Amino acid sequence: MSMAAIFEARRSFAPAGAEARGFEQQAPESGIRTIVPDRDEQGNDPKVSRIQDQFIDNWARMASAFAMERMTGRVHALLYISEDPLDLSAIAYRLASTEEACRDHLELLNSWGLVRAVRQGPKGEALYEAEQDPWAWFLRTIQQRHRRDFSPLQASLKNVVQAAKTLRDATRDPAARATCERIERFSRFIDEFSRLIDAFVGMGAGTMAALLKTIAKLMPRASGA
Repeated sequence: MSMAAIFEARRSFAPAGAEARGFEQQAPESGIRTIVPDRDEQGNDPKVSRIQDQFIDNWARMASAFAMERMTGRVHALLYISEDPLDLSAIAYRLASTEEACRDHLELLNSWGLVRAVRQGPKGEALYEAEQDPWAWFLRTIQQRHRRDFSPLQASLKNVVQAAKTLRDATRDPAARATCERIERFSRFIDEFSRLIDAFVGMGAGTMAALLKTIAKLMPRASGA
């Protein structure tokens, strides 16, 4: 994000005198800047905001592992770590961004069920909060990634399998037969993996968390762990 955009966000969303009462912080890993108030409305130590920023930065990096944009992860992390629900304006100001830049990410998170509007503010604006159970939003993220990305891939691969079978049946070429066998093997793996995802989603967050924790306890620890 450019410095111009950062200062525009500051001017657009900061309350009167905010520039004199706050400072700009740059996350050490990503270089992403946020607006950290010198003190919040409750008079809390600004060091809390700095710790929150480190958390937001790490969450954004983790979001990439789920094929999510980092800004989506930053909005999610801010709503998760915030004690009170926030409106779009507050989200944009805190992340040194603009409402337009944050809106799509907020709507995506809301459609996935990772955040929700809990009430309206004094001016009728929606106030959002995030799901506080990490297992719940992890499961929902996996479910959405499966529906949006994995399922279309699975369907496309079946077309490749059919094409490979047609070629195999039309020729006696050993290479065609071997290619078909390898593609079918991988397609079966994808089908089994898809069923495993469906099974996890069907369990629900609480049951899935308990199962995985039990499995983890039964697994032998690696030497030096």
